[in-house]
Amino acid sequence: MQTQVLEGFRLSPQQRFLWSGQQESSAYHAACAILLEGELDKNALRGAIRSIVNRHEILRTGFRRLPGMEIPIQVVSIEDEYSWREVDLSHCRGGKRVRVCKLFEEEKARRLNVEDAAMLRASLLILSPREHVLIINLPSLCADAWTLKKLVQEISAFYGECAHDPGEYDEPIRYAHFSEWQNEMVEAADREEVASGDLSDDLIAFASVRLPFENRATGLNDFKPGFLPVAINRELSEKIMEVTSQYGVHEFACWEILLSQLTGLQSVAVNMNFDGRRFEELHGVVGLLAKTLAVGCRIEKDSRFVEILNAVARSITDVHENQEELFQQKLRSASRFSSRPSCLRYAFDFQDLSEKVDASGLIFSVIGLYTCQERFKIKISCLRLPEDWSVEFQIDSEAFDPQGIKLLATQYITLLKSAVNNPQGAISELSLLSGPERQRLLVAFNSTYVGYPADKSIRELFEAQASRFPNNIAVMGFDDSITYAELNARANRVAHYPRSVGVRSEELIGVCLQRSIEMVVAILGALKAGAAYVPLDRAYPNDRLNFMMKDSGATVLLTKSELAEGLSVDCETVVLLDADGARIAEMSEANPVNSASPDSLAYVIYTSGSTGQPKGVMVEGQGVVNLARWQAQEFNITPESRVCQFFSYNFDGAVGETFMALLNGARLVITPEHLGGDELVDAINREAITVGVFTPS
Repeated sequence: MQTQVLEGFRLSPQQRFLWSGQQESSAYHAACAILLEGELDKNALRGAIRSIVNRHEILRTGFRRLPGMEIPIQVVSIEDEYSWREVDLSHCRGGKRVRVCKLFEEEKARRLNVEDAAMLRASLLILSPREHVLIINLPSLCADAWTLKKLVQEISAFYGECAHDPGEYDEPIRYAHFSEWQNEMVEAADREEVASGDLSDDLIAFASVRLPFENRATGLNDFKPGFLPVAINRELSEKIMEVTSQYGVHEFACWEILLSQLTGLQSVAVNMNFDGRRFEELHGVVGLLAKTLAVGCRIEKDSRFVEILNAVARSITDVHENQEELFQQKLRSASRFSSRPSCLRYAFDFQDLSEKVDASGLIFSVIGLYTCQERFKIKISCLRLPEDWSVEFQIDSEAFDPQGIKLLATQYITLLKSAVNNPQGAISELSLLSGPERQRLLVAFNSTYVGYPADKSIRELFEAQASRFPNNIAVMGFDDSITYAELNARANRVAHYPRSVGVRSEELIGVCLQRSIEMVVAILGALKAGAAYVPLDRAYPNDRLNFMMKDSGATVLLTKSELAEGLSVDCETVVLLDADGARIAEMSEANPVNSASPDSLAYVIYTSGSTGQPKGVMVEGQGVVNLARWQAQEFNITPESRVCQFFSYNFDGAVGETFMALLNGARLVITPEHLGGDELVDAINREAITVGVFTPS
């Protein structure tokens, strides 16, 4: 039997990370559109492209695997081939620009054969005898944004009369050599056992929160980005340039502020591309050097916008200066925690493409640029073009519907306008919605039985439902049920009891109960007491439960006698809802008054801890309200709806189910744990459930 031999080079760490995440998706491209104005010599242009392919090995590299190989190797071809096509749009009667945009989007979505060494695709769009658009398209394995801009420089230089001779350039660093150097650095760091690079608690919390209009099931299918260009008028473009030149990364700061507002979290982080060429010797390297790294910021409402700008600028500088070490940590984290996302799902990219190049009378200017190295939910791409700015929302089509993204884009542009006109103003003074869009969000987007004023908390919204539908069934258990009025009264008594023993607003209360009406009563009682709750699973070991109580700072535990047996946790007060039932029954049924605000902490939920100590994720009340608001519109929740309570209360899916029902006057139907498929279908039919959220098995 003849043995197959494949000679080549190892992937770089950047390529290997990309390979492990891209699977079969066609999203991972590096593409740019170049406007060519003037008299074009096609042969000279094609010769210039061939020169850069010949000059840079990575542009004629295929990625090959033999049977049994999971990770390919780089195989460099000696041929300087590339793909070329021409599209004549000169006879179109208008709409040429729209057609160019459509063709560019088609290129971005084109599936490329990465085994083929003729990777570079060049498409020449003919608009008129003196106006053309050249689209360059490469797999992300071969190129990043820096590469694309470098190629534009070299193509224009080779095209120009004074630069046809490749000898004018220094010999570039071969990507294969860079790849080996990077691999040696990572291996050396691994031997030295540098810090693990696990995600921080703040990043885990932020990564776990969904936006109000986000679809539930994401990350399960092929990644297919959608694109929404956003119009920026000249006046706003000029204002952005002015503020950016004075204060810095204005657009990025606005994105983090908007995410903070939408999620209700103060600590936010967004992925940003860093070019990987911090050292001057790497400036000439063509290929994938860029790294996607998280840039975090804490958004305080009373901070001035310029203070957030300065904080963001410091964070970006810090990540840029430490990008090599941070990326190595990211690689280790990804290998250790294969089930955990190694990156955040919100991203931002900025590229300065304002320079025009004159090559023998032909003007080169980049009018579009796209790169993708990791899956994202939403990425804002900001391009500074020669004449204006371009903003594009790139979205995971599985995660969001177009209508929600259009609203988000409107919010972002409104925030941009507000910030550039008042950079010294407080964050709380910035506008997120224009007048019409604010009306649409509050009325049209929430045309259900319940309004959601921004100044109302979870408990206040629930109390409004209890007042409006007192005799409606609020929760149906396995063999009992409770009306809204009864649930409100019982939760009030539970709320007054911890307050009577000194629990103050915004403290934490542990809740260790089985899924039942009592669990719902306890959760509402904790919130009505002005506290946040920490769900605890009695099936967890004592050491783990004790850690969660100590780590969260919970001072009170709500449980029952049977669950408390053998339970050893360190807290100030243990309330047994059955044994202490007589004293709880003596408490007032009136709605308690507390100082907790709508954006106060609502709950802390812990990760599984399967790979170490569990980590607490803090979620504010406004995030829960936003989710319930979106669910009401998306699922058409009414007081006649019956919502299935399927998830464990130790998983945040149960939060969505519970408040989807209770903040909209609907009925929450609790199903037994561990139901099989047939049993679940029987329960849905038996209880006439109309809304359910389930994960595929």
